[in-house]
Order: sequence, then C-alpha cells, then structure tokens
Amino acid sequence: MLLVTFSPFRILQVFVIQLFLGIFFLYIASLILKRDKKRLNVILSSMFIFVFIGVIFNVIYAFLEDVFIIGILTRITVFFLFGAAVFPVVFNLILLKSEKIIDSKKQFLIIFGYLALVFLALLIPGGIIIEPSNDYVPQWSLELLLVMIIASIVYTAIPFIYTAWKINNKFEDDELKKKWKYYMYSMPFYHVNAVMVSLSNHLNDPNFRLMWNAVALILYLIAYFIYYGVGKQIDKDR
Repeated sequence: MLLVTFSPFRILQVFVIQLFLGIFFLYIASLILKRDKKRLNVILSSMFIFVFIGVIFNVIYAFLEDVFIIGILTRITVFFLFGAAVFPVVFNLILLKSEKIIDSKKQFLIIFGYLALVFLALLIPGGIIIEPSNDYVPQWSLELLLVMIIASIVYTAIPFIYTAWKINNKFEDDELKKKWKYYMYSMPFYHVNAVMVSLSNHLNDPNFRLMWNAVALILYLIAYFIYYGVGKQIDKDR
C-alpha cells in the first residue's frame, strides 16, 4: 500500500513546497491566536488552519497506492483548501457590518453554506480520476473543474474583493489603510492560486504543475502579508 520511491519532482512538490507551506500557515495561525482569541482572531486564523489540514492530508495520500483511500483523502484535501477561502469573507463582513449584524448564526450559515457547496461538488460522479498508470496522481474532470472555479469565484473571491474595497474606503487613518491594502491585495492571489491549482489538476501536466508550484511559493509572502495587514491589528483596533 505504500509507495517506496518518489520522483525528484514529487519530493519537491509534496515535501518541500507543500508541507513547509502548510507548517508556515499553521505558524501564522498560532501568531494570530496568540495575540487574542476573540471571534475575529478565530475566524481569520481558521483560514490558515484549514490550509494546514488540507496540506497534511495531501502529504498523507502521496504515500499511498490504494485508489479508494486516495480518492477519499484527495476530497478531504480539496475540501479544506477550498473551504479556507470563506473565512476572510466572514472576517470582512464582521468588520464592515459589526458582530451584532453579522452574528454567530449568520456567520455559521455563510461558512456552512460554502462548505456544503464544496462538499457536494466533490461528490460529482467521476469528478476525480485516479489511475495506477498515472502514478496515482488525482486528475479532475472538466465538470468538477468548472463547478469548483465558479463556486470559488462567486462565493468567496467576488464577495472578498467587494467587502475589502468597501472597508478600505471607510478608513480615515492612513497607516491603517496602508496596512489593510497588504491584506486586500494579497488575498485575491489565494483565489488565483485555487483556480490555477484546479486547472493543473484537470490538465495533469507535470510541466504545468511544476511551473505553478514554483509560482505558488509566493503564498509564503501572501500569508505573511495577511498577518501583517490585519492579523497584527485585530486586538488593537477592534
């Protein structure tokens, strides 16, 4: 059941790029929670924790050659990596409208609604194809690719950009506005990365996958910029 050999590319992709990135995201989450454990801190840190969990499951199935188990773990990986994007939307809505308006019930409905959508998308028959001839690397169908991209853009990318811009226009303090822009301009790259990774999973082209993994190293900076832009400010300004 275990694969005893890995190609140099596979080692680079899974153990160097992805695993270290997941650990770095967990570290950022710990920094946010260390500052305070208020609702805003928990919601923002949840994005980083979801990414970490997704990466860990991705690393686990890289060792396996059981099609059924890989299929389950792949879906868990995608669920957490895509699900992570909903938390900044809720974070923005609370900042824009206040916790009284976006109360716990509404927060739950927004988060649950998107996670349920991602979960159902992953149940599309034939959505993820895993074959021994392809070294057990999961490949997405065109249907799954389109559903995941549309869901991500409509439910998380567009609402994030809209709410972030509205909040930006409300700032009167130049220093806060400057820091907010690190967050506002960084998070969309996460959405772009989700689209490109989805396309990579559909094309299943090793060269494209390697190229995008190299570009995706910028996610280290994105994670830090999100923390610098808002994670360090939550306990001071709310």
